Amino acid sequence: LVGGQMAVDIQALSKGDEGRFAIVANFANETRQLDIDLALQESRGGIVATLLNIPGSPELDLTLTGSAPLSDFTADLSLKTNQSEHVAGQIRYREAATDTEDALVIGADLAGDLRPLFASDFHPFFGPRSTLSLDATRDANGTLDIETLQLETGVLALRGALELGADNLPNRFNLEGAITSDDPVRLPTSGAPVTVGGLQLAAAFDAAQSDSWSANVLLDDFVTESLSVPAANLSGTGTIDRSFGKGVTGEVTFLAQDLAFADPNAAAAFDGAQAGRVVFDWSK
Repeated sequence: LVGGQMAVDIQALSKGDEGRFAIVANFANETRQLDIDLALQESRGGIVATLLNIPGSPELDLTLTGSAPLSDFTADLSLKTNQSEHVAGQIRYREAATDTEDALVIGADLAGDLRPLFASDFHPFFGPRSTLSLDATRDANGTLDIETLQLETGVLALRGALELGADNLPNRFNLEGAITSDDPVRLPTSGAPVTVGGLQLAAAFDAAQSDSWSANVLLDDFVTESLSVPAANLSGTGTIDRSFGKGVTGEVTFLAQDLAFADPNAAAAFDGAQAGRVVFDWSK
């Protein structure tokens, strides 16, 4: 960055011209204008697809392009495999002024069919269309306000909002989610398979209303290599208080039915119905 100007031009080719990475970017501090053009292409069997374990190691084509002042910047993103687009959308960045100070606003709207990027066992989870929407603001005083978070796949629906104060304690949060499926689905985790038949999630807190938080999770047909849980309920309540520094309290209870462990020693100790409670009290 010289004299308030930035210019970047990087071009890289893999052996045999089977892969290409390029980024061209220009920024002018006086006008706050940003121009960016990023591209990654590689042929079948390329390094990126192989490292990411994309089935068949297909041709990849990733682009990110945008040209606008940072007061209202939007970049278009596209990801293709074998010339078919699987992810498309926009990423937003905006330098904004509030009533008292400057703020940074970021956002994203992405959608596509992610199934070709994952092994077939994961296809029921993602379904034919997955979407992500995000809108967040970071104030100069350190407050982070995630106004909108929405994530949807073939079986998952997650919606929420979160505001973190400058002290990293939440001012408010609201999260609701569900996994709904006629049959158990494999979750997109690494290692041994993890499947779930259903999930209900809810959590809420608003310091403007009270210092109390609550959360509840209902789980059906959760199965891992070492454990099977036909049904479980996890619920919690507590407080988040700034009256004397920072303080968080909570009481979490759980009830699980018909636990079944693969390990004989664990099975002898814990198989069957189990219930318990955890209490915590943190302050600083």
